[in-house]
Amino acid sequence: MRDGLITQVETEPGAGPERKRYEVTDTGRQSVEQWLLTPVTPAGDVQADIFAKTVIALMLDDDAGRLLDLQRAEHMARMRELTRLKQGRRPAHGAAGRPRPCSTSRPTCAGWRPPRPA
Repeated sequence: MRDGLITQVETEPGAGPERKRYEVTDTGRQSVEQWLLTPVTPAGDVQADIFAKTVIALMLDDDAGRLLDLQRAEHMARMRELTRLKQGRRPAHGAAGRPRPCSTSRPTCAGWRPPRPA
């Protein structure tokens, strides 16, 4: 209502306060689609977010497969980046605001693991 994402369509009397029914507007639908198709940045626990997005996509008869494909691509890119860091190579990008490369002398770097003994 406030942001034009939903609109109230009816009010029903109930045992307690009136029950209000809302409908998602076209702008709201576009906002939800944009949110659904924006991959969750792989870090920590993202399962709940991905699960919520998948359920909402299914409820809206949206393409949950496309959502999961985008998320899988984001995770694969992050895994490749971490592998490069683990191997002591620079990440494929180096722009400001992006992860800095780790060196084997910095075990506190995110994603760095000590090499396994041979």
